[in-house]
Amino acid sequence: MPLFFEYEAVAMRDEHLNAAGLSLDEAAIVRELAVNGNADAIVTFNGRDFAGVGERFGVVVLTPRDALTAISHKSTPKGEA
Repeated sequence: MPLFFEYEAVAMRDEHLNAAGLSLDEAAIVRELAVNGNADAIVTFNGRDFAGVGERFGVVVLTPRDALTAISHKSTPKGEA
């Protein structure tokens, strides 16, 4: 846990946020964590706050419905679609 808190403190420094082109709002924090954590996707009801994330950072933005659909298709054994 101490390492997480240290990372959070560094990530929230003004110079880090400014260098990354982010402001200190919740969507920016989620984007930053998704990109730095190599996330495959961000699942949210509010896609507007994440417009351009896919093109700029390669992180897919999905609605919960789309995420569940993608997960269910991946877990379906072949021949049972």
